[in-house]
Amino acid sequence: MVDEEGVKSNSGRWMTVLGTYSIGLMGDAELVVGNLRKDLTVSDPVVPEAFGEWDGPVYLADTDAGVEVALVRPSPNTVPRPWLLHAVLLLLTFFTTFMAGALLSGVDPLATEFVPLWRLRFPVPTTVD
Repeated sequence: MVDEEGVKSNSGRWMTVLGTYSIGLMGDAELVVGNLRKDLTVSDPVVPEAFGEWDGPVYLADTDAGVEVALVRPSPNTVPRPWLLHAVLLLLTFFTTFMAGALLSGVDPLATEFVPLWRLRFPVPTTVD
């Protein structure tokens, strides 16, 4: 069972001043892009009050289509990335690629010995040259 709902219970007053808007995630930021309602202008006192609750930068642009709004803030559901794991995997990729290249050129950099087990032989690296 999921204890959380997918809809915010209190989205803020900024929604009341926007005519149309769309919400999305861009990297680690939540982005709201929309247009100010047709009956409002940037100088109306309701507009700064509504955007004052937003905990991030607010961008307004007066265009021929009306006032366009962009709201940006850090995403509350950001998961930390495992950069150390990525770095280790990158180094292992380089190491195995170099080892494969050495084997293709006729050099055995791992001094591989083959260990017999039943009717099979398994390669076991013994050193790194």
